[in-house]
This record gives sequence, C-alpha cells and structure tokens, in this order.
Amino acid sequence: MTASDLAGNKTTINGNFIINTIDVSAELDINSNSGDPHDNITNAKLPTFSGKTVANAEISLVINGEKYTTTADSNGKWSLTLATVLPDNTYHYTVTATLGDKVNYAAGEVVIDTSALTPTLNLADGSDSGVIGDYTTNVATPMLAGVTEPNAKVMLTINGVLYPITADGDGSWSFTVINPLVEGDNSYTLSIIDSAGNTSSSVMGYITLDTIAPSASAMLLPSDDSGNIGDDIISETILPLLPHLR
Repeated sequence: MTASDLAGNKTTINGNFIINTIDVSAELDINSNSGDPHDNITNAKLPTFSGKTVANAEISLVINGEKYTTTADSNGKWSLTLATVLPDNTYHYTVTATLGDKVNYAAGEVVIDTSALTPTLNLADGSDSGVIGDYTTNVATPMLAGVTEPNAKVMLTINGVLYPITADGDGSWSFTVINPLVEGDNSYTLSIIDSAGNTSSSVMGYITLDTIAPSASAMLLPSDDSGNIGDDIISETILPLLPHLR
C-alpha cells in the first residue's frame, strides 16, 4: 500500500490484511412464497425466511421491529418462521450472520398480501350499444374490459368456456369474445388470482345479445276508420291520427 501527502511525499507499506467477513444469503422461503416463487409476495401471515451462510453461524432476522434468532446447521443452512402476524403491507428485513469475530449482512423486502380485489367487467366502448352499462349489445363478439390487481390472472368463463387473461401492470384488462354470443342472455363468471396467490370471490352475471330490430305497426283509430272498421285502409278524415301519435 502506498500513501502520499499534499507535498507529494510517498510512503510504501508492505504487509498482509484479512477481510474478516463471511457469506450470508436471505430470502422468503420457497414454501412461503405463494404465487410466483420469485417475486417475494406472499399471502402467508407468518412467513418463513431461509438462506445459507457458514456452518454454525449465529443468525438474527429483524423485520417490522421484531428480532428472531437461530443457528445455521452444519451445512450453513438456516430458516426462521415469524411468530408475530404481519398485516398486509411491504416490509424491509435485515439478516445478520455472525461467527466469532466474523460478520456479514443481507437485506430485502417482502410483500404480505392476503386478499384479492373483487374484479369488474363491462362492455368496452364500441361494444356497449344502446343504453350504456346495461350489459346489452348488438355485437356478437364484443370486447369486454375491467380493472383488477396489477398482473393478476383473470379467469373469465362465458357460456361454460374458460378464457384465462392476464391483467396489465396497472390492473386493467380487456378481451374480445372468441365464440360468438347467442341471441339472448349469455352467462359469465369472473374471478381473479393475484400475484400472492389469493383467489377472489366470483362475480356472475349475463351479457344480452340483441340483434333483432323491433317490429313496427300502425292502425287507424276507430273514430277515423270509415268503411270496414279495422281494415286500416279507408278514412274520411283528411289527417287521420294513428294511436301512437294521438
């Protein structure tokens, strides 16, 4: 090692030094990591953390102000299960491994998510003909849309056919019906599975396809229908009134 002062004088020191540390890793245990096993999101209120260090090292885990301790086994493996329930939130944790005068740290975040939002479904703009929001359309293959949790799996069933959909990063989703709807009521069931593995309650309803225009008819009022009543042909009135115009 060489040291120098402001005047440019240099001094070289020869010798050895030891980095007094040990390796340590920490993560949400795979058996507690529900949903995606690598996203550190879980629906476990008492999750387990695990990792690896040197054999017999002392381990301390601090999370949400609570401290938990254990000792690594002969292979350096360790695990700790929390004893205090964590409410839904994001938590930072720190793990310290100590063996004699050697020490090292690992840190991370975990998200506790124990409930799933109830999903929504609507006919998208361009598919919601007639009265907006009445779930009636004249489009046989309409686009459906809704909002749920980010990246959730949307499980949509229409007339007994399941259509799995993945929501965007902001929770929005859309889907254009593949099998044309039948005239009249078409049943649907909607639920989601979020990133933590929670399944929402199911939402059920109907989408009505109506492609048949109503029939139109007209008749003369009896007071204006001269000749044979009901033949709607002959009238002595210059401007006869039809019933729906009276």
